Amino acid sequence: AARSSCSDLVYLRAWTAVEVAEAQDLWRLRKPTMIVDRAAFDQVLGRRHHGVMRIFESLDKDADGRVDTFEVLLTLILWSCATWDEKLDLLFKCFDFNRKGALRFPELTLMAATAARVAERFCELPAGLGDVRSLKEAVATAFGSTQSSELQQRGFADWFHDASAAKQLRAFVDKGLAEEAPEAVEVLVRERVRMLEYRAQELAEEIGELHKAADILWEAPCDKAEEAPQREALWTSFEGLASRLDVAEASQRTELAALMASMAEASGSEAGVLALLDPA
Repeated sequence: AARSSCSDLVYLRAWTAVEVAEAQDLWRLRKPTMIVDRAAFDQVLGRRHHGVMRIFESLDKDADGRVDTFEVLLTLILWSCATWDEKLDLLFKCFDFNRKGALRFPELTLMAATAARVAERFCELPAGLGDVRSLKEAVATAFGSTQSSELQQRGFADWFHDASAAKQLRAFVDKGLAEEAPEAVEVLVRERVRMLEYRAQELAEEIGELHKAADILWEAPCDKAEEAPQREALWTSFEGLASRLDVAEASQRTELAALMASMAEASGSEAGVLALLDPA
């Protein structure tokens, strides 16, 4: 597959940590798979913007319509708008096989090698960053004198902040994110907000229909007197849940309105809407 440029990674820029975690949960836990085919990639990532499929083409080195799950997730994690603390949490959970709460030497080695490999598919890497021997040496420093030990999440974060190779990777990603076209990011963000507004309207309508259906059920006669207390208890429980739904829906609309106002204000600033996604 032909290599695309770093600018194509802009299509991942609007992904939040929560959304990345959902994709990770899908491919690592709910439907664990080592391979993501074109259809699955398009269903999860491509629905945001057709340009995302250029990223698939770059990752699909063999042009067989399939890419490595870890390559997809690592690319999504690194070039999302998540903060680095969120990215480290996502990376740790992605490569923590069997969810044991720790990383072993082979797992961290796989993470480092995968990071270098996917980055090289899009951009020219800094000298030495993709060298396998150097990466293994860097990973070994996280485990001290023995490679049989396990690295807890706090230790992983400390290693990532201190290791030279990890620092290079972070600087490389940050530089790529800083060079992305603000106009492209703004288009993506506005598309996402429009979709959120549409979904919020759908939810409001669905909640309204739920209230109507509940009223019909409540007005229906109760054939057995002994069931009345149970029915009353169920209705009270439903009213509580419905009230929480109403509050959540109103809160969502308020937050969307605030976001739209922030976008309008940011559009007139020098940084533009891109400032709203700054992970620093």
